[in-house]
Amino acid sequence: MSAEYQEGQEGISRLPPDFYSDDNNSGGISQAPPDFYFDDYADEDAGIPIDKLPPSAWWWRYYELLEEYVGDKIDGLSTREKAILVSLFCVSCVVSCSIPRIVSGFNFNAYGQVPVVSPIESAEGKEKLDPNMPMGSPFGDKNVVITQGYDGESHQPTRTMGGIDLAVDENGDGKAEPESTLGAPIYATHAGQIKIYLDTWPGGNCVIIENKKWLTKYCHLDKVAEGLTNGHYVKRGDLIGYAGSTGQSSGPHLHYEVWQSGKNVNPLGQNEPLTKLSDLEANNPISEISINFHYDSGLYTNLQEQLENEAIAAYDYVVRRFGAGAKGDITIYISSQQGCNLNGVADTQFRRIEVRSCNEIPLKRVVAILAHEYVHQLTHDEYGDAHLNADRILLEGIATWGAGKYWLGGTSEDFREYVKKQGIGFPLQIHPYGRSADEINTIYYQWASFVQFLVEEYGWDLFDELYVSGNYEPGSARYQEVYGKSLDDLEKEWREWIDL
Repeated sequence: MSAEYQEGQEGISRLPPDFYSDDNNSGGISQAPPDFYFDDYADEDAGIPIDKLPPSAWWWRYYELLEEYVGDKIDGLSTREKAILVSLFCVSCVVSCSIPRIVSGFNFNAYGQVPVVSPIESAEGKEKLDPNMPMGSPFGDKNVVITQGYDGESHQPTRTMGGIDLAVDENGDGKAEPESTLGAPIYATHAGQIKIYLDTWPGGNCVIIENKKWLTKYCHLDKVAEGLTNGHYVKRGDLIGYAGSTGQSSGPHLHYEVWQSGKNVNPLGQNEPLTKLSDLEANNPISEISINFHYDSGLYTNLQEQLENEAIAAYDYVVRRFGAGAKGDITIYISSQQGCNLNGVADTQFRRIEVRSCNEIPLKRVVAILAHEYVHQLTHDEYGDAHLNADRILLEGIATWGAGKYWLGGTSEDFREYVKKQGIGFPLQIHPYGRSADEINTIYYQWASFVQFLVEEYGWDLFDELYVSGNYEPGSARYQEVYGKSLDDLEKEWREWIDL
């Protein structure tokens, strides 16, 4: 990560600890900056930094200030909705803010209830395809034939090699064509992260694609696609290799496996491995969402199209990395920041992301913040309201990890490597409140590497169970119950893993 990424307050939550506890949880709300003051509205508290005020007094004092201007408009809201409302004003109010001005532009009806997200459907009413679920033929648009079924003798027991064998059938006579199969392009059938295994037995050259829920194997490859490396992220339709006859094989073919949540399943079930990718997508459009952008006047006037293109590319990247997409449209507000600092907030219940910036801040830093905030929205969509109470280590850790190369400021996606170079500066169970931007960034990098450690060493299933078990405080998740080990024990393993 370059030094310029460490300036400002990127992706840093700034609300008091107990603001998020119990039913005052706002989930993904971040960033009342550390230099925030009550100023003229603070009365006896004027000039006292926010992190020096008692947390509960801070929240209720600000609520009283808000109530002074909006009166009975918020009387009917629940405590959680009031928390969300107050947090939105905290984000909007920096230093000498004007509460009446903010109130005048606020739509209370829009924020009076939490919207329900419906399944995305195409215009024809057909359910759109999940990009993370294996669908379609790994041979792309070529005609294929099954040369060995899921229950074939060579694939027993299925727990070892439970899949099907496919070959090209160009003329459609139902027979495999070895010459057409050898060297035929093989494509990813879903989005995920690549793992490459060469010269294995009995699979020969194999490529594995894995995301949070799905894993596919492509074996007996003649060779892997040029430029494909371990850790690379692909989407459905990306070239991953070429069919061959490596390993234990009687002739050119592709061995294809599908695993769901760690369990081997028959690819001939719902995954349509004989359907051409072009036909699949024509009949069932890929699940898409709209990302709507709004700007303060004069902000990035000549760069908005470039920013939007880069922001959409970042969304596609974090979806592939996280392994699940958003379940509804996202609205992004790029607003002016007094003092030219950089910070962001994901109001996940209302599907709104705000990034505060100025024209002097490079676009790549804005996009890095967006990538981080996207993941907050994806985790809320994936885990539901349990996300609102997630252990802070996991909540910010996965958002930072999910931002990957954008957060690290280059091509690397490995937080383990980064933390190893920078050194471990803090214990995992620590509050970031009141710390400098550099210290908070260090904590976030450590948390991201800890999430990477948990996923790589123990898998997504246990992580999913852990994520929904916290109460927001760092270290509050049920580590002992889920992993059979305390957070202290896991931290020792993580430190050893970092140093390997």
